[in-house]
Amino acid sequence: MSSEYIIGRNPVIEALRAGRDINKILVAEGSARGQVHVVLALGIENEVILQHAPKKKLDQLVEGNHQGVIAQVAAYQYAELEDLFKLAEKRNEDPFF
Repeated sequence: MSSEYIIGRNPVIEALRAGRDINKILVAEGSARGQVHVVLALGIENEVILQHAPKKKLDQLVEGNHQGVIAQVAAYQYAELEDLFKLAEKRNEDPFF
């Protein structure tokens, strides 16, 4: 399964608050200001690996303004259609897609 990235301070904060599975958070060296403190605190609270890295490394990973914060997350796991029908049957519900 490949990795995906959540980019920026607020999106990473919201992902942490929502309980999204995050493998690692990369924080640019020297960017421990403002909302980055919230990212670090939530990362520790959620037992996520926190790694400081040069800004250049973050720039190489993603395009655009990462605000010094990138979260590496596992890609979503997709369900098979047959499994969804079984789940609906188990719940005595009509399948709705």
